[in-house]
Amino acid sequence: MSEALNQQQVAIIRSMGGLVFDAVFEEIHEADLEVTDNPVETGVVVSDHAFMKPLRVKISAGVSDTPLAAVTDDPFASDAGRSRRAFELLTELQRRAEPFDLQTGLKLYENMVCTSIRTSQDKDSSGALLFTAELREVIIVYTQVVTYPPRKPGATKRQAGPKKDKGEQQGKEVTNSAEKKSLIKKGADALWGKK
Repeated sequence: MSEALNQQQVAIIRSMGGLVFDAVFEEIHEADLEVTDNPVETGVVVSDHAFMKPLRVKISAGVSDTPLAAVTDDPFASDAGRSRRAFELLTELQRRAEPFDLQTGLKLYENMVCTSIRTSQDKDSSGALLFTAELREVIIVYTQVVTYPPRKPGATKRQAGPKKDKGEQQGKEVTNSAEKKSLIKKGADALWGKK
């Protein structure tokens, strides 16, 4: 039982790309599965017709010029410009558009980018940065180049032979029906590869 109590006492330090928050007011986590609108035949694996959309997080948090608990490795030590520097870091994270890690109370998100930042200040919050940030996962894929052995020279069965120059040809008029049927049959045989 003491092991369970120790696990409950672990504090999760919420952070975003190196910025540690003093307070988190709300976290909204979104995970959506997109399913195709096309009908799926019975017996088919449904997961072949669905995919996970990028994860999204909306977080409302604050950074103060005078935090209640000083974090020893926090690069934003307590001073009058701490909230301003935190805002500069937030906007720089967004401007660079490079994926970073986001630690929330529920999980560690990797490869996130900041899509939106909203903040306001008034007379009561001039010594703090209170903001809402929206973040979205960037799905990163890795490609692999595969080299196939070169093809053997020569024509495949479906390739045509080289063109032959037969000069200018004059068409002839076909008058009787037997000859017409014969020409149609020859054309169909040629189309389907029969000799």
